[in-house]
Amino acid sequence: MTAVLQTPFDKVPAFFRPVVTGRGLDALKLLAAGLMVVDHANYIVFDSGYYWGYLLGRGAWPLFAFAAAVALLRADDAGLIKQAKLLFLCALLSEPISQIARADVPLNILFTL
Repeated sequence: MTAVLQTPFDKVPAFFRPVVTGRGLDALKLLAAGLMVVDHANYIVFDSGYYWGYLLGRGAWPLFAFAAAVALLRADDAGLIKQAKLLFLCALLSEPISQIARADVPLNILFTL
């Protein structure tokens, strides 16, 4: 008999399992990236001059968090460790840029994940 590898996704009740996969999930990530660009452009270029830019930008984080949660639910233990290391590396590499662009923020958002 072969053992079936269980992931955290297998332990989640079917009602709570995300059904967004493949192209749909990629579209959500692209939408989140676009909203993030609008928010950052409004903050850096227009000095927060457009309230609609701020409002649109607030939608980026929930979409990115949802995409990250879907990825984590599908990963096995080795995948979780790999994703955590990659996320930490991206956070470290992007921190100097974040400090230069926005000196009033202590750490970039990747450290909150």
